[in-house]
Amino acid sequence: MRVMPNRLSRDERGAIAVIFAIMLVVLIGLVALTIDGGLLYTKHRGMRNVNDSASLAAALSCARGEGQVAADGQADLIAGMNVDDATQIDPNQYTPACDAPAGKVTVHYGGQQALMFAPAIGITSPKPVSAQATATWGATGETNRVAPLMLSARRMGSCNIPEDAQEGDHCFFWWDNGTGQTGDTALTNAEWGGLDLRTWGITTVESCSGAQVTPPLFEQWINEGYPGWLGLETMPTYVCRGQGFESAINQDINDLPDGTMLLFPVNDPQQQMGTTGGGQLVVCPPGANCTVDRYAIVGFGMLEVVQVWTGRSAVDMCQPPVAPSGFGSIRCLEAIWRGYQSEGLMNGNGENFGVVSVSLSE
Repeated sequence: MRVMPNRLSRDERGAIAVIFAIMLVVLIGLVALTIDGGLLYTKHRGMRNVNDSASLAAALSCARGEGQVAADGQADLIAGMNVDDATQIDPNQYTPACDAPAGKVTVHYGGQQALMFAPAIGITSPKPVSAQATATWGATGETNRVAPLMLSARRMGSCNIPEDAQEGDHCFFWWDNGTGQTGDTALTNAEWGGLDLRTWGITTVESCSGAQVTPPLFEQWINEGYPGWLGLETMPTYVCRGQGFESAINQDINDLPDGTMLLFPVNDPQQQMGTTGGGQLVVCPPGANCTVDRYAIVGFGMLEVVQVWTGRSAVDMCQPPVAPSGFGSIRCLEAIWRGYQSEGLMNGNGENFGVVSVSLSE
């Protein structure tokens, strides 16, 4: 008697083989997700530590005045000490510059992580892993030269600050406090944007009456730095409008050596405040029926000063959109844009006793 082959058993064995193959792929995928995913996570944490350490090392080097080349070298050294294959992905970005008394540096380092099981299911190995970090610096007791003269955000000059201005842009900022000037041709009794930095951080219930500064203080702040903390704990931070003596500011700025960097507080004109005829303090944007009392500072612009022009020369250089009624009240600041920051300034005259302040900011 002939025995027929058992087709059902043969079919079952084939189905089991297919199911086993599928389950094997799934199992390898789970192992790859667990093991290789853990390797990638660990590598990413390592790269975050690399970038944190490298950015702090670069910031510390800048705070010590060692220069950008030394700061870059310190960042590379620390990165390599933390992870063997740490490689710089993008050049370090210094704002406004490494040789500034205060600023920030962003670094971007990465490496490779080999995978153990993922290649078995078609995933390539190794995988790139990278991170970024930003650190700030400011030397305790060292000074930033601060001009007691505000720049109006998104309103004045050939550079639309702070959003559109780029490093190296040649900018012209103009002021006109002439009689009868309104709208975009004046700062609405702004006294050319003079600031009394001693009132920095004034509240909206405190009075700005008596905010009067003298030319010697202007000269000190511009040449030596303001001897105090100009923080931006609130946004905006208010400071009283200065009263008069802007011609002294012009002269002090023009007397600076070529290439001098100055920090200018940046005002948001839509949040500046002023007083009405009845003495009530209100939000006082340009064109409103009020007198500017205090400016709303939202950051600092770093400018390499070229010259302050006055009179007809100022009109020729800055070319304001509306012709002024006269030339005596026009001021034009010619400068090169070197950066913008909103972290506040750590100033103060005197020795720093070897203490520097650096911190991670992002």
